[in-house]
Amino acid sequence: MKIEKASLRDVPEILELQYKAFGPVSKELDWPDAPPVTETLEQAYADFPNSTVLKMVADDGRIIGSVRGRTDDGSLYIGRLMVLPEFQQNGYGKVLLHEIQSILPHNRAWLGTSGETKKTIEFYEREGFRTFKTETFDNGHVWISMEKIRPQNYSMTNFEVTISTDYNIIKTLFVEYSQIKGAEGCFISFEKELADLAAFYKGGAILVGFEDGAPIATIALKKVDDDIAEVKRLFIKPEHRGKGYSRKMLEAMFQCAKSLGYKEVMLTTRPEVMPVAYALYKRIGFNQTDFKDGVATMRIAIAK
Repeated sequence: MKIEKASLRDVPEILELQYKAFGPVSKELDWPDAPPVTETLEQAYADFPNSTVLKMVADDGRIIGSVRGRTDDGSLYIGRLMVLPEFQQNGYGKVLLHEIQSILPHNRAWLGTSGETKKTIEFYEREGFRTFKTETFDNGHVWISMEKIRPQNYSMTNFEVTISTDYNIIKTLFVEYSQIKGAEGCFISFEKELADLAAFYKGGAILVGFEDGAPIATIALKKVDDDIAEVKRLFIKPEHRGKGYSRKMLEAMFQCAKSLGYKEVMLTTRPEVMPVAYALYKRIGFNQTDFKDGVATMRIAIAK
């Protein structure tokens, strides 16, 4: 999967995706004239230049997801977040939502959704959005507007990454990571790893990220051979996500790998379980070299 900016020639395919994504919801709510399912191709072409439109493209070239956003006076309006029904429940909507927020600068993000779709509302609430307006249309359907305000000290957070041998801190973070739902497959032989972290990561390093002095993130390098290291244990505590720390941890990891003399780093990840991380790896230049049993192997050369 990859995320790109859509072009005008993508409009027909995105509109067809829109019908397929919102059609079942419209039918379930008995709302046949809902805007997403009644928009015409002419209207879609006319509206396209007003927003930044992203598309999620599958390996076979199909557009399987999309979202759009536009900014005005520090506010980002997010609209038409959608994924083809057969690709839903894989975290792709979350990836698109994060991506549109990351590329368009804003202090406040807001969106609208049906007040009758409990799962959708709960999804946005998990992403930090809160309802600020509710209205009932003439046809009886409820529409809510939701917003997410970035904390005023967002850009002032003191975040530092250091190589660490404080194994008590590292163990605490690794164990918390291992308890996240869906991460079980990433912790094979975990007890052996925890029993002697120094030996397990000999020839590599463990880095810890600190926010205002508190340890909240990890990433590790494990020696594969003299030229290659494996990236492991990229973890940000859930309450500290959405601040760009994963990218900062990866940047620090690259610097560390270079200082240790490695020419390449590789990693394995499960795209269906960790779609946000997978999308980030692809954005920063990792190439997928293998995929087997739901596990993607990715590699990137270390810049000299």
